[in-house]
Order: sequence, then structure tokens, then C-alpha cells
Amino acid sequence: MNNNKGFSIKELIMVFVVIGILCAAAIPGFNYLQETKRSADFEKTIASLKLSLNNNAKTTTDDQAQTAVLLDEEQAQSICQNCFSKLLPEPLANRLWFKESENTYLYSANGNYGHANNYNEQGDYRIQIDTKQNVVSVSVIGLE
Repeated sequence: MNNNKGFSIKELIMVFVVIGILCAAAIPGFNYLQETKRSADFEKTIASLKLSLNNNAKTTTDDQAQTAVLLDEEQAQSICQNCFSKLLPEPLANRLWFKESENTYLYSANGNYGHANNYNEQGDYRIQIDTKQNVVSVSVIGLE
């Protein structure tokens, strides 16, 4: 009477191969979902900025209109920790956003961040906000 219990090494290897194939097939789908979410978040933020600027323009008087709206108190050349705090209901704290100058922001579309150069790669976005004209302009780096 042969009383074998457990799995043979061949069976275990086959299970690991099948699991590896399934994981390899799932990774591109996961990356696509991340890119889709980043794109949707970016578009939502841009729409909120435009709406806030338009609402601000409607509520300011002529005297106030001469003074530009402060966007935030974030320092230039820094990753956004409190960006657009004067304009949006909730300030933006997102490592994908980088404040380049007073009215210019960079957005890392590919998810690279951590250093200023990473926000200036081809395909990333440069957002310039003209608070006097109430205009938000978006350009793609590398296609300018």
C-alpha cells in the first residue's frame, strides 16, 4: 500500500508557473489603472482650478480685481504639500505636483517624482495660472 501525502515537486513547480503567468498578465492592467486614475485626478484638479478662478472673478469688485489672487503660500521649487490653498476648498498635497514658480506648476504624468528634473520629462504637464486674467493654461512638456 502506497501512502503518499502532499504534492510532488513537479506539481509545486507547475502551480508557481501558473501563478507567475497570471501575475505577468495582470501587471499591465494594473499600470493602466494607475495611469487612468492619475489622468482623472489631474483633469479634476484643473477643472476645479478653472471653476474656482471663475467664481473668484465673479465675486471680486473692481478694486480687488487689480490685485492678483494668491494661489498658496507654498515655496517655489518644492513638491506640493499645500498647493492652491487660497483657491481650492481643500489644499492639494500630492507628490505628483511641483511648484516651479509663483504661478507655474508642474505635474508628473508618468508618476516619477522626488526631484525637480523628474517633473520636466516629456509627456509631463506645465500649468500656468494667470490670476489677473483668470486663465489656466496647460501644456504638455516636449510638445511645446
